Amino acid sequence: DPDGFFKAVLNKISHGAGQIPPRPIEINHIPLPLLFLYWFLETLDPSNHLISVKKVDQLAKSTGVYPKDPVGVQQVMDAYPVRLSDHVIRQSRVSGAVAIQYLPFAEELDPKGHTLTFDGHFKKGLLEQMYQNRVIFLLTMQCPVYCRFCFRKHKSFRREKSPCVADVIKAVDQVKNLPLVKEILITGGEPLLNRKNMEAALEGLIKIDPVKTLRIATRSIAYYPHLFLKDNREYLRYLKSKQTDCLKQ
Repeated sequence: DPDGFFKAVLNKISHGAGQIPPRPIEINHIPLPLLFLYWFLETLDPSNHLISVKKVDQLAKSTGVYPKDPVGVQQVMDAYPVRLSDHVIRQSRVSGAVAIQYLPFAEELDPKGHTLTFDGHFKKGLLEQMYQNRVIFLLTMQCPVYCRFCFRKHKSFRREKSPCVADVIKAVDQVKNLPLVKEILITGGEPLLNRKNMEAALEGLIKIDPVKTLRIATRSIAYYPHLFLKDNREYLRYLKSKQTDCLKQ
């Protein structure tokens, strides 16, 4: 009974959406694996949009997850942005562990979580050095999806202007004068969103002999995998080619 099966699974997903801890979804006492449920929802709706959510009603309609404290969640959304991908929404409907990473929750208002302890932010353009042997490259201030634990959800960070290619080239020149630096952490925002800055950073840093490791800090593989699949996986091929260049160097 295929029709009955699909209706039963969707009904159970709707009733258990975003629960923490998640309740296993069973049909005829047979538990359905989480990866199967991800595939099931993606087959029914393969969309890959990015959306900005500003109201609790919009959140419930978009995700199928209804907050237990809608007033508190709306206060969170008024203070911090909520950006989601269709990929994240699908997974959040059947995984509480995914949902709590990306969907707003009232406990974000707890003042204990509002102390900003990061002390290396934008003192020398996009390059930051907090350790002798490594530096950080902040390639962009933009993110397609906001993780709820990220300090960049604060307004003071979101208002900062993203660097341009000229800023990247200047930062690369700074690294040339730092012979003790062995590792570069390329981050943001989501560094893979700014292709021009990424290319300028990789092309320049690969040529600096003391640098042994280029590390890209990205979560896009988890919340926006379509970035690697569109245009016939062109971006993925580019990154693999840069990996080859690094190994040769």
